[in-house]
Amino acid sequence: YMPVSKDSEDGKSTNKVGSIENVSKGNTSTGRLATYNPNIGNQPSKVRILYIPDTDDMCFVQGDWKMAELYVMAHKANDKVLIDDLNAFKIDPKNDMHQRNADRFGVPRKVAKNLVYAGQYLAGPAKQSDMILGQEHIYVPIEECKRISNGIKEIYWATEAYKRHLVELAE
Repeated sequence: YMPVSKDSEDGKSTNKVGSIENVSKGNTSTGRLATYNPNIGNQPSKVRILYIPDTDDMCFVQGDWKMAELYVMAHKANDKVLIDDLNAFKIDPKNDMHQRNADRFGVPRKVAKNLVYAGQYLAGPAKQSDMILGQEHIYVPIEECKRISNGIKEIYWATEAYKRHLVELAE
């Protein structure tokens, strides 16, 4: 399989399955990894054993991209609190950062997780509310999203400062 992207370097869409020239930048238009033909990344582990490398000197490598964006951001921002929250999972898998935030703000884990990721991509409270309703079928009022997002920004203040810096650089 090969990672796919929405567009090629020249702006022409080339991710159609079966196209002669399949250009790849290694990710989707949002930066998340994806695969095609077959989409092995989204198949259950039990099914993945059916794939066999072409030769004996080849092998498949499986990587866990769990919370990759958060790890990158935490280290780029040198956010000690976010790094500690991410590392807490390694000590006790029941103590992941999303559950910690859910407990901090008195919301379900799914809500906390969605608000953390939406904040990474600079989504505002209205977009966050719509997104959670659409993805999780949980209605969270805009004001509640704003309250929790502001709390997350206070906790991970170094990450928030780094994101503001990146936006200023882009502008």
